[in-house]
Amino acid sequence: MLMKIVPIALILAATLFAQTISVEVFDATIEDERIKGASVYLQFQGERTDSVTTDAKGKAVIKSAKPIDAETQLVIEKDGFSDLTVQCPCDGLTYALSPVLKSIDSLRIVLSWGKTPKDLDSHLVFDDEHIYYDRKGGFDAEQDVEDTKNAYETITIRKLHSGARYVYAVHDFSNRKGDMSALTRSGARVFVYVGETLIQTHEAPQSEGNVWIVFRIGADGDLETINTLSTLSRDAAISAQAIRELDANISLPAVGSENLRNAQIHNRLGEASYREGRTLEAIAHYRKAKIVNQSFTKAYSNLGQAYHTLNLLPESVWSYRKALALASGNDAHIVRANSFYEIARIYEQSGNFVEAMRNYEFAKEQNSRKAYDDAIKRLREKI
Repeated sequence: MLMKIVPIALILAATLFAQTISVEVFDATIEDERIKGASVYLQFQGERTDSVTTDAKGKAVIKSAKPIDAETQLVIEKDGFSDLTVQCPCDGLTYALSPVLKSIDSLRIVLSWGKTPKDLDSHLVFDDEHIYYDRKGGFDAEQDVEDTKNAYETITIRKLHSGARYVYAVHDFSNRKGDMSALTRSGARVFVYVGETLIQTHEAPQSEGNVWIVFRIGADGDLETINTLSTLSRDAAISAQAIRELDANISLPAVGSENLRNAQIHNRLGEASYREGRTLEAIAHYRKAKIVNQSFTKAYSNLGQAYHTLNLLPESVWSYRKALALASGNDAHIVRANSFYEIARIYEQSGNFVEAMRNYEFAKEQNSRKAYDDAIKRLREKI
């Protein structure tokens, strides 16, 4: 009987490259609630490893024969929760999954970080509200969890207030007077969820400061990435006014021509995929287009259309809101009218006829079309 001889070099290479990743998985809306039975796997340029399942303590250990680098992705899936995909390094970290959001106007923000510092704090400021650890409940928004032991915090906007300006920030409470580089070394990430989709992931920028202004939501409901570190020398928690002042003083850099070209390429690839019925592939391209150029209006309009095709209504509305806010130039009124109209259609589909009527009327104010008049007439008979 012939025995198969495995070259020593291959054995050594497999041993050298083998890596073990250990993670813990929690429910983002319940403190210290570990999730059993979640599927966890690594992804290398679209190729995935065999999935493992979290145990009763929410822990999963993955062994990989391939080297894990910054291009490797960790994916966590569980029925009833949004899928979570993150870039490595990911070993030894905790991840909190967001239960699927049903409301069109809701949004969830999950902050997680590494072993240090001990205490990072989430802050959401809007209208006269300031949601943070000392005031967890507010008007249509609340802090679900502040779990410093397991290094995650969650804030949920139950219903977006039309015309309000929201600012979300992270404060390094542990180093409010000390190490101004601790926040950037913390491995802090902010995950933003709409419906059943993780729509944005933010990583703490590589600079100094103890306050991270992560994003804002404008009066039109558009999500705008800020991702800037600032410094406040305070002995206690930062105020709503301090967050507003930091936000107001941040100037975002102009979009480079290379970013625009890359966004246009991904948008065209997305449009081609969508025409051929590959909607998920189209969404992936549209999302790449908006990542490289968050001011690219067409990608958001296309993304809204693709999400609607898959009946992902909250995701579609948030995409159209961004297109609405970015509309500019000679055809801005057409883009705004179309965005309002599509948002209205989704509200009508979901049974919210009041919001549907309001958006149909906004569409008509921007551009006169028979379709808008017909929709308004139809809604008047339903209300």
